[in-house]
Amino acid sequence: MLGGFVFGGALIAAVFRRAPERSDLRAALFQKSPTPMYIFDRLSLRILDANQAALDYYGYARDEFLAMTAASLEPLAHETETDAGVLRHVAKDGRAVYASIHRYDLEFRGAAARLVHVVDVTAQYETEQRLRESEATLQLAQEVAHLGSFVYDYQAHNGSCSAELCRLLGVQPGEIKAGGLWDFDHPEDAMRVREEIESARKGRRQYKSDHRVVLRDGSVRHVEERGYWIYDEGGEPMRLFGTMLDISERKASEAALEHLAFHDPLTNLLNRAGLHDHLARTIKERHAAGLTPVYLFDLDRFKTINDTLGHVAGDQLILEIGRRLARQLRPDEVLARTGGDEFMIVSPPMPDRTNVSLRARQLLDTFAAPFTVAGLEHTVSASLGISVYPLDAQEPDALLRSVDVAMYAAKARGGATFHYYTAELQRSAEQRFRLEAALRRALERGEFSLHYQPVVCSRTGNIIAVESLLRWNDPFAGPVPPGAFVPLAEETGFIRRIGAWVFEQAVAQAKHWVDAGSPIRVWINVSPAQLHDASLPQALAELLRMHDIDGSLIGLELTESAFINHERDLLATLNQIRALKVHLALDDFGVKYSSLEYLQRLPIDTIKIDRAFVNDIASNAFNASIVRAIVSVAHDVGFHVTAEGIESASELAILNALGCDAWQGFLFSRARPPEQIDELIGAEARYATP
Repeated sequence: MLGGFVFGGALIAAVFRRAPERSDLRAALFQKSPTPMYIFDRLSLRILDANQAALDYYGYARDEFLAMTAASLEPLAHETETDAGVLRHVAKDGRAVYASIHRYDLEFRGAAARLVHVVDVTAQYETEQRLRESEATLQLAQEVAHLGSFVYDYQAHNGSCSAELCRLLGVQPGEIKAGGLWDFDHPEDAMRVREEIESARKGRRQYKSDHRVVLRDGSVRHVEERGYWIYDEGGEPMRLFGTMLDISERKASEAALEHLAFHDPLTNLLNRAGLHDHLARTIKERHAAGLTPVYLFDLDRFKTINDTLGHVAGDQLILEIGRRLARQLRPDEVLARTGGDEFMIVSPPMPDRTNVSLRARQLLDTFAAPFTVAGLEHTVSASLGISVYPLDAQEPDALLRSVDVAMYAAKARGGATFHYYTAELQRSAEQRFRLEAALRRALERGEFSLHYQPVVCSRTGNIIAVESLLRWNDPFAGPVPPGAFVPLAEETGFIRRIGAWVFEQAVAQAKHWVDAGSPIRVWINVSPAQLHDASLPQALAELLRMHDIDGSLIGLELTESAFINHERDLLATLNQIRALKVHLALDDFGVKYSSLEYLQRLPIDTIKIDRAFVNDIASNAFNASIVRAIVSVAHDVGFHVTAEGIESASELAILNALGCDAWQGFLFSRARPPEQIDELIGAEARYATP
């Protein structure tokens, strides 16, 4: 019986197991495979997925195929874990097909599954059956299946080759005898083929050999050669019967699939899986002393470039960067594109870290000159992480993890620089990972709460509003400072879920004070990620409707950084929010990107002067002048001004003299739980004014 041949199934199964985070790569390899494949649940045998080749092979529509079980295709074929062989299947139209089946256990969509790789061997199978029946039938079958055959007389040292085998080798029938068949073997394969044939003869077994043959015109073909020996009564070998099948197209397809699995389709450089294999070989074969550095480049602010220019131009920029880095490679250096905006270089061993650092500076200099894309020049910088074998890690996975950590450290320093991996960085990364995991669980476990800091009217001393401030009480670590987890939430995008929860809690609390007869405005801090969500106005309107509360009792505090390069896009969102009567405040005004032009262009009604100008206003005449100018301009255009971070009576006196409308800070009250704000409101707390 003709054994099944593996056509990329093991490769695709390996990618499923080794690259679980690359769902796009797994899907591409699976769906683009030219041979039929399907995946089924090992417990229920229900078919979970199939590629187009499988649907075509069995003649079913996708919905029909996914409604079936594996047992309906190949009954009794799933009783063992490693069963593989030729099975008779029946297609939808009733025709019988013979398939060589290979199975690979893996996890798919969270379930224990099995990848089934089907190789159609109908023609080969029927050919072998006929080969045992008669020589005449064999000749006809060979012509149909393009399967050549030969007979070699071991004792007479001669034999014959079928017409189909002669056609495969590009010679006329009768031009060669079986004894000269192996003269066509590729020089690099010839010794191995002879050893396999001789081993089969001595072991009295069949053999199978995939190898290359060189035709008369110099072209090279891949063939699958199979054979078995016939022995006389004395146990001496008499004849060798064999077949030869041209598998060049299969080999080419396998090579294409392997290239796709280990190379980036855009740049044709190695991808992360390909680089991993290179590192594994480098470590295994490493004989020279010294340090083997791994360099990881992450392009700084590439997302901004991609969003501005579009993805086509972004891809062109990636191509240009890849080409420039490739031109800078030294002998034996390997370049890979390991992510959307990441490149990696592995260098040969160097004597010391001085040389490693020198090479790092040379590689960063690659980005000194601008890149031309779509006729425009673009300046691009990169953050470079460095991990060194064997100092930092001795295994490929560990090296790739450590260089990731080092790259993020370089990026944290502002980019356009390099940073070595250190154990301290690893500890920080692990701590960050634990914090991120705890942060994602905190919302479901009810570990967040809102505290409220009073905002006091400068004229009456009454509480006129509160600012809602997020607090996290971790059951193991205790209270976690907002500065430790809010930036992480923004970086990971989890701030959107947290922000939605904050909105719900703050609006509900505002409704509580309305029902208690003490309506006060509740200010809510909004992250840039929330502000860029076009559904924000609708979500806010739904909350106001659900809690039956007037929008004027809600205010949103916006940071100036949210408007950089996005002012025009956000203007429509802000106008929709103002249409709900919701107030808008520009928070931390006076620092970073501050511009009085915002007061003219944006639909805000309140500005909050940053505490940096308040804390030393009593001793810093310049800050006092800045605050005076901000208050004057704001009042001229009808805006309300709140001063944040007031901690002393002297600061309060100056701010009052400068004309601030409202005050906020520890001098009046720290942020408190809502029930303590209830007590302040109920007692009609009034703070003394200067």
